[in-house]
This record gives sequence, C-alpha cells and structure tokens, in this order.
Amino acid sequence: MSPVGPLVVFEVAFLLPLVINLLEDRLQNYNVKDEKPSPRASFSESLQAQDLPKIVKEGYTMLQVDKFGTANVNIDQHILPVPRSEKRSELYKLLGFDENTMSILPDARIEKEKTLIFVNSVKFCDTLASNISSCGVSCISMHSRQNQEQRDRTLDDFRHGKFQCMVASNVCARGLNIAGLDHVINYDMPDKKGFDEYVNRIGRTARAGFTGVSTTFLDEESDREIIPSLVNILQEAGKEIPEWIMNINEQEEEMNEEGENEQW
Repeated sequence: MSPVGPLVVFEVAFLLPLVINLLEDRLQNYNVKDEKPSPRASFSESLQAQDLPKIVKEGYTMLQVDKFGTANVNIDQHILPVPRSEKRSELYKLLGFDENTMSILPDARIEKEKTLIFVNSVKFCDTLASNISSCGVSCISMHSRQNQEQRDRTLDDFRHGKFQCMVASNVCARGLNIAGLDHVINYDMPDKKGFDEYVNRIGRTARAGFTGVSTTFLDEESDREIIPSLVNILQEAGKEIPEWIMNINEQEEEMNEEGENEQW
C-alpha cells in the first residue's frame, strides 16, 4: 500500500468493496486473516466497513457525523397513504397543478420550492418530467440510462436554477449535494432489500445545517413489508408516527409472531 497516497472514502460502508476492487492489484499479496503473503486475495466479496483497519494499518481515520442509517432530524418527514393508481393525481395536488387543465394553480408550492422527485422506473423518469413540464414548470430527468456527461450537465442545470424540478432514479440518491433543495418527494418507495435508499434519498435536503421537507407516497399494499423499517427510521429521528402506519406495523408484528409460533 506504500505507493498509494492519501485515500478518502465517502460512505465507506457502501463504497469500500468498490474501492478495494480498484486496489486489488496493490493488495494481491496481502492476506487479511494471517497477514502472510498469498498468491492472490480478493477482498471485494463480503467486505464490511469494519474490515478497513485490517487493510489500512497506519493513518486510518473514520469520521462519522451521525449514526449509520439514520435520517437527518432537520428533515420534516411526511408520509401519505397513496394507492399506486392515485399517485399521479396526488402528486399534482401536492405540487399545485390543476389536473384537468394541466396548469399551475395560484400560489402553487412547486413555484416556491426547488423539488426533487424519486421514482423507481427509469423509463417513468422521462415521462413524469415531461408531464410536469407540460404543466408549465421547468423540469428535467436524471437516471442511469444517461451517460456521465449527460448526468453532470443535468445536475449542474438543476443546481443553478435552470430547472425548478428534477425527477430522478436512485442514481441521484447518494452523495449529491444540491444547495437550496427544499423538498424531496418519494413518488415510489424503495423495496425492502434496498430500503436504506430511503434515508439517502431524503438526505438530499436539509444539508449543512439547513432544514428541509420530504413527502413519501406509501401504498399500503405494495409497500407493506417496508413499514417496520420506516417506523424505526421515524422513531430514531424523533418524528411523530401517523396512527395508520402504527396500526399496519402492529398487524405485521402480529403476523410475524403467528408465523414463528406455527414453526414450533
């Protein structure tokens, strides 16, 4: 590792395996377990953040601003029960559009707030951005099917106010600092396997000590399995949990207990 200079790893728990892949040529004769030379060792599989001290012996420092996986307490989190079939209508209402005339209503919220909307479908990013633009609000999309140059240009335009709204996939969920971002909307929720993206998504607002707002559309049927995780996030951030969410969470806990009892 001596030829390698200072190395800064942001969001180490997520990115460390990727970084190690890049450094494997340097590390191929290093064995984490017994520190003896070996023909080849791959560290990209099942590598965790806590393994870093075994690899980087000297000058290792981890700076942790907050507990991993917790939401910023400065974000005002709103959770709305919205069936999948009603999401678009609810979004237009939230932004301040007249759905019949596809126009902006007086005192529309979208005209006052820089807004980032997350969806799960790459194709729907372009569709929704086009629909919002048709209502008279400058809106652009950002997703993984764009090349890096396109994404950089899109992000730069959004940051500098050329567009008031951006619709994005998870490609925009991590590591992006967008100054003055007022409102993050989860049009779709991440699935249970990738639920940590919820915290990353809403974390695009309320950066550097500022406050921000997030609004999440929760389908009580398709999003049911992530509700226990959502309850934990809200509790750790000290937020009030809506009664309807607590009721569903209690139902899920009872079902899980019944399932465990049946196994015995």
